[in-house]
Amino acid sequence: MKFNDKKLADNTQGVWIVNVDGQDWTKALDKARKQLEKSLEIPGFRKGKAPKSEVAKHLTTDKVYNEAFKELVSPAFTFALEQKSKLEPMTAPTPSLTKVTADEAEITFTFDLRPEVKLGQYKGLGLVADKLEVKNEEIEDILKDYQNRFAMEVPKESGAKIADHDVVTFDFKGFVDEQPFDGGEAADYKLEIGSNQFVPGFEEQMIGLSVGPDQKIKVTFPTNYPGNLSGKDATFVLNIKEIAQKELPEIDDELAKDVNLPNIDSLEKLKSHIEDDIKNQKTNAIKNKHVDEVLTKVIENSEIDIPSSAIKKEAKQLKKELEQQLQQQGGMTLKDYKKARGMSESDIEKELEVDAKARLQSYLVTSEIIAQEPVLGEVNDEEVEAKLQELATQFGIAADQIRGILPTEQLKNEIKNEKLISFLFDNNQK
Repeated sequence: MKFNDKKLADNTQGVWIVNVDGQDWTKALDKARKQLEKSLEIPGFRKGKAPKSEVAKHLTTDKVYNEAFKELVSPAFTFALEQKSKLEPMTAPTPSLTKVTADEAEITFTFDLRPEVKLGQYKGLGLVADKLEVKNEEIEDILKDYQNRFAMEVPKESGAKIADHDVVTFDFKGFVDEQPFDGGEAADYKLEIGSNQFVPGFEEQMIGLSVGPDQKIKVTFPTNYPGNLSGKDATFVLNIKEIAQKELPEIDDELAKDVNLPNIDSLEKLKSHIEDDIKNQKTNAIKNKHVDEVLTKVIENSEIDIPSSAIKKEAKQLKKELEQQLQQQGGMTLKDYKKARGMSESDIEKELEVDAKARLQSYLVTSEIIAQEPVLGEVNDEEVEAKLQELATQFGIAADQIRGILPTEQLKNEIKNEKLISFLFDNNQK
């Protein structure tokens, strides 16, 4: 393979050009031809069993070239990386087959060039960080969560009515315009009244009902509800099977033991453990918020000219991530999201481009800070091992299990990020 690189006319994009010839190209063509022959479907013959004369009629040269190109993209890209080009991509290179003959092929990788960053001041900015404070009420709230977790559910007597915080087991079926709808039916559903798991008005109307079938409640789906139920009136038919009252345990040493945390055998120790957890969570939140403010200031003071093509490509990636996130959060589509927020497609595109630019600016600035402070990009084996032990303690599993789940490179990147956050936090407080 042979390598060349160059900037394109506008100087915002570059290309890596890999020429494949000789045995490399011959082997790729042979492999491509054999793979296509195996998968070729010709009427009147079993797959891969047609005579060569018939195969030749259907297997065009272009098909072979394209298949060989697909086979060579990965090794050609690896070869290009190994050449340590001075043209550094900011976005993922896009491969294309730019020249091809029976003797050679030219694979071109096109990418947005990493722009030069004139880094502004990133130390001594003197920004004020939030104060760390843990209130007794926060500790009490978590103790109440533990209390609820170990509550007993005692069935109420026959004829008893549902009250707030009762746990109700029931079947339900929902109807819109007298027709059942997808996702509107369940059997033996267990619900704590007041937990707000259902649409507004549903749980409130269950208060006062008793055990029995064919009990109806009417609700209106919120206008921002995903799918085609948005803003519609619905009737639910309930078959209430059991009403149970929650009996909460005392918040005492016995509850602390039931929580079953290592070395926690008293209420005081549990409170201390909860306080430490809250402090850790708040410390991380304070540091992250402060560093976000620092980076905003650094970006303002820096000169970064990001190509519009890079911003558009990053916006497309953000759109994919948004769609995946919406899908995971209850099956909402982008169309539902736009409707809920009262936004057009153009509005979404503009918002994503703003976010894309901000993400790229942050990436470029932090990369430049690490280049200026090399120690932030260095991670040794001892630091990786310490991180493994930390995660093992956090999740209550062996360090070797963590090692099997998380690649070393991912651990190193996490450590680098933590170093960067600590550095920017420590060096930019008033």
